[in-house]
Amino acid sequence: MVAVSDSGSGLEHEHRQVELALKQVGIKEDRITQLYANEAMNLKRYKTEMDRLRARIKELDGIARDLDKRSE
Repeated sequence: MVAVSDSGSGLEHEHRQVELALKQVGIKEDRITQLYANEAMNLKRYKTEMDRLRARIKELDGIARDLDKRSE
């Protein structure tokens, strides 16, 4: 029984970490958009950075789905 609770809290911790990482990516997206809007970043770099962040979101979403499946 203890092993189940330990793994449950471990999954909860991992899930919180993924949620935090997703929020951080969202903040980075906002910052990059602001830089581009304020003409502090060119379009090519903006697109490159946003593509990188979208890939990170996709990766984190996959991890979150895996954690959800493991917790069922």
